[in-house]
Amino acid sequence: MGILMEIFENIYFNFFSIGALIPTLFHLTIVIFLFSIPNKSKATFHLCLAFSLLTIFNFSYFFAASVYHPFGAYHRWLTVGVILLAEAHSILFLLHYPEDADPKTAKTLLSFLYVVSFIVTAIFFYVTLQTEKIYHFDGHYWDFSADKISEVIGLIIMFYVFLFAFVFIYKLFLLRGWERLIILLIGLAYLVGTVIPSVANVLSREGLLDREVFQITWAMVNVFGFFFVSIIYINITRDQTTLVTKVISISLVTFLMILQGISYFFLTDKEFAFDEIHRQQMYRIISDSTYRPSDLSYVVSYHADSDVMTIPADFQTKDIDASLIKINFQNTYFIEKMNKCIDTNSLRQFLRVSEQKYPHLTGYTQSLDHYITTHNDIGNHISELKAYLARIDFYVSYYNRKIQKLTDENFRAELMKLLTSSDPYMRDFKTVIINHLDSSSLNGKALKHEILKYLQPLHSPGKRFYRKLQTEEDNAVAFMHQEPSQNIIYELGFDYVKYRQYIHPAATELILMLLGLLIFILLVFRIFFLGTLLYPLRELIEGIRQVYIGNLNVNVSIRGGDELSYLARAFNMMVNAIQKSNFELNEVRLYLKNIFDSMPSMLIGVDSDGKVTQWNREAEKVTQLSEKEACGNSIEKIMPQFSAYLQNIQEAIREKRPKKFEKVTYTVEGKTRLYDIVVYPLIADGIQGAVIRVDDITSRVQFEEMMIQSEKMASVGGLAAGMAHEINNPISGIMMASQNILRRVSNKLNTNIKVAQEVGTNIDVIAKYMEKRQITSMIGGIMEMADRASKIVSNMLNFSRKSKSEMIPEDLVTLVDKTIDLAEKDYDLKKQFDFRHIEIQKEYSQLLPKVTCIATEIQQVILNILKNAAQAISHKTYINDKPIIKISIFQKHDMVIVKIEDNGPGMDEDVRKRIFEPFFTTKDVGIGTGLGLSVSYFIVTNNHGGTIEIESRKDKGSAFIIKLPISR
Repeated sequence: MGILMEIFENIYFNFFSIGALIPTLFHLTIVIFLFSIPNKSKATFHLCLAFSLLTIFNFSYFFAASVYHPFGAYHRWLTVGVILLAEAHSILFLLHYPEDADPKTAKTLLSFLYVVSFIVTAIFFYVTLQTEKIYHFDGHYWDFSADKISEVIGLIIMFYVFLFAFVFIYKLFLLRGWERLIILLIGLAYLVGTVIPSVANVLSREGLLDREVFQITWAMVNVFGFFFVSIIYINITRDQTTLVTKVISISLVTFLMILQGISYFFLTDKEFAFDEIHRQQMYRIISDSTYRPSDLSYVVSYHADSDVMTIPADFQTKDIDASLIKINFQNTYFIEKMNKCIDTNSLRQFLRVSEQKYPHLTGYTQSLDHYITTHNDIGNHISELKAYLARIDFYVSYYNRKIQKLTDENFRAELMKLLTSSDPYMRDFKTVIINHLDSSSLNGKALKHEILKYLQPLHSPGKRFYRKLQTEEDNAVAFMHQEPSQNIIYELGFDYVKYRQYIHPAATELILMLLGLLIFILLVFRIFFLGTLLYPLRELIEGIRQVYIGNLNVNVSIRGGDELSYLARAFNMMVNAIQKSNFELNEVRLYLKNIFDSMPSMLIGVDSDGKVTQWNREAEKVTQLSEKEACGNSIEKIMPQFSAYLQNIQEAIREKRPKKFEKVTYTVEGKTRLYDIVVYPLIADGIQGAVIRVDDITSRVQFEEMMIQSEKMASVGGLAAGMAHEINNPISGIMMASQNILRRVSNKLNTNIKVAQEVGTNIDVIAKYMEKRQITSMIGGIMEMADRASKIVSNMLNFSRKSKSEMIPEDLVTLVDKTIDLAEKDYDLKKQFDFRHIEIQKEYSQLLPKVTCIATEIQQVILNILKNAAQAISHKTYINDKPIIKISIFQKHDMVIVKIEDNGPGMDEDVRKRIFEPFFTTKDVGIGTGLGLSVSYFIVTNNHGGTIEIESRKDKGSAFIIKLPISR
């Protein structure tokens, strides 16, 4: 609590306080505005963070300028920490404007900038913890004596600014039109608000620019630059904002900008008043030795004729650096006497005398001597001489600051390095200093004190300057006065704290006025605009919102005769006109919608980008998507099968020429259907789009396939009848001849034994020979093949002629169960299937009617399908499941349906289309004839008037669907 009380007791506001407070409030205003925006874009988010950090940065300067206490030096911890982060978020703002940048790139860049910022800040913290604190009179603030690390940080800030400029140039090349102009204005305003203060900061750290000038430059240029950034962005941002917020923000920003200038002139007058008051006091103190005002710190006089400095007895206790003050007196006497020289000769004479009397002025005297050597008539160029001397004095002050920063431990070496820089104004000073170094054995602090005597500024009488006393935190505001008649120069020092206390009330009034203005604009402005702007706007916006959601029964009240009243009147008229137009349009829309929904085809309206604009009832039925779900989405997203035709649809729209695509497959809920698609482009001028008609042709294609199949079966039937008789005769001959050969070589028949003996051989030898040469087995093979051919002919005859069996009502459940029992007994290693390893699942509906049919034929059909399923299953490897055949029987209208499904390997579309063709088989040679399913097809369709269909997908199994009429 002790340190806090000390800080509070030493708060003295001044121009620099206000100069830093105005940017603080300015940035805070922008932060409040940006923070109030809902659903902020990434650009707005980063800009809000950047302004938040700049608010903290400027508040740190406000704290430093207001607190006259060494603790004020710690403001640098905040400024260094936040300025780099502010720059980082400014770069991200630019990267994300107007559209969001690549997230990975943005995240990587921000992470890099944050890491650099934290490392630099940590290093600065570490260095300054071990550094002494110094007071800068030119900016009236405490700081760390850490110029080297400060210079490095200034260069890093410049690097961040350079990175911003790089992104800025990249965006200029990337963007076009209006957005390019916006980014150009924002980028330039930002660079003005950052580059100039950054350069001024580096120069001030180098000593080439007064810290006071830097502070003013920072406050004015920073506010000016970011004023334009905020004004531009507030007016062009796409984020949701309110008009009143914009008006208040822009008004406040503008007022703060104006106050920045007003405060400078107002407090400058107070500074002049302080100087004038203390100059008058100085005259009285000199003339009246008893007059001692309370803020007087010391009085020192210097008698130029005798070169003696006098300190009155009542100020002997003051810790004054007498030797330094005496040098300043001599410098002042020098400048005053030189100003009275009116020609070249008198000036040369004066310079020679001064150099002999005051050796520390040798740099000044030799520089001036070189100058007048190059100018013939000094009397006519007095103003140029004074300008030249002022320039020398500037560089003297610069080198004075630079030398004071050199370390005591390695002072001589660092000084020699500093003197290597070439500067024409300091040439003679460097020569004098080098000569002194050569002749002096001193080093460190003592040598520094000697060298600084050559580099003391020239104080003119009457001008205020500051004197740092040797006691910690004890400083003075000093004035010099010369009595020409007596050749006496006085220096009077006044308490620095009293000076701060003198400026404090006026600065406090300005701060209170500033805060009052801020509250007034934020609160009273809103109340002022409540009835004239806010309420009418809200009512108008609410009316617009109601119209937007479809409520046209809205009326905005009209107040007065201003522009808002005109808008309200126009809005009401517009709503009435929309109501009338909507009624008429709704009638037409409903009529067209009825026509659209009555069509049996899918009708889909699309625009030139392929997005759905119309969606009829048939489309809803097929896709299971409502019109609301479909409209606005891409056709390829809703119906992925259409993606291959999107380019053709756009081509049809572009060429305004219809296009047709036949037999397009479309899968819904695992079922594949066939569609014809016709694209009719809209032909009205200026309207881009098309109407797509989609017709389901699955049933038609299936019917056509059935007709083709029936024709094939009929032709095969006729062919089979004729071929059967022709083939049977040679087969019978082959079989008979084969039997006779076997009989003639048999050793069991006496006739064969007798004939063999007659020709001189043995029948057993013949039999043994034939056996050895496999002639007997060959003849057996001939007989087997002939027998197989005979069966094929028999099947063909059965296929070609109608059964003569009588049709009677049969229980299909019983028939199917008997067939399953028959199939389960069919075990053949050669055929590689076994019903005992297949799970049969049954799903029969209750109370099924009997079906008029030929029982044996229906059993043959079921058995063929079961055997085909078992053979297909045998070719599939099951890992996580097992082979299953599922049989379902149910009634649908006047048909009883038998569905036989398996989880075998399935078949592709080409095989599915040919599955019922005679002699078509996918089995190995010798395994099947290719007639089983053809005969089944013939039995169901021709003999029973039913249908048989197959559904199959590769690797998903197959399903045979048999539909039989209940009665014929």
